Amino acid sequence: GQIHPQGIANILWAFERQKAMGSIALPQIMLAVSKLIFTCLQLLPRLKPQEFTCVLRALTKLGLQSGACHEVDALFSAAAEVGEPLVCRLSFSQTLDLMDALSCFPSDGNVVPVAYEALMAALLQSCLEKLDKLEPLNAVRVVEVAAATVALLNDY
Repeated sequence: GQIHPQGIANILWAFERQKAMGSIALPQIMLAVSKLIFTCLQLLPRLKPQEFTCVLRALTKLGLQSGACHEVDALFSAAAEVGEPLVCRLSFSQTLDLMDALSCFPSDGNVVPVAYEALMAALLQSCLEKLDKLEPLNAVRVVEVAAATVALLNDY
């Protein structure tokens, strides 16, 4: 059987949690993640906003960055193109999580997909439009994520 969209999001979330908890199985986890990149790419157009955000956030929290390998770059490039129509359907927290993930992906000296600029700008605009939903405890995170996004946009 084939992995479904919710399944890939759940698997990658679980792998990211294992890394966060300091699992000694991290080399095996990263090997499994590398084998799942193509599946992520195939499922990308079918991911719901929550799954889309979860997949990209897990991959960046696992340490994947631009220039790591062609498959990862292709996945994030495709995600930048697929993601823009999803922006209006994201909750405030999903918008922040996706901005955070995408601002962590570029590595120094590596070219990031051109579609990034449009997606990151759309996410930033969406975040600003949803500020009325901001809870005081999230204010610091909003400022940090927005600053990282603006810095990334200034690099273009």
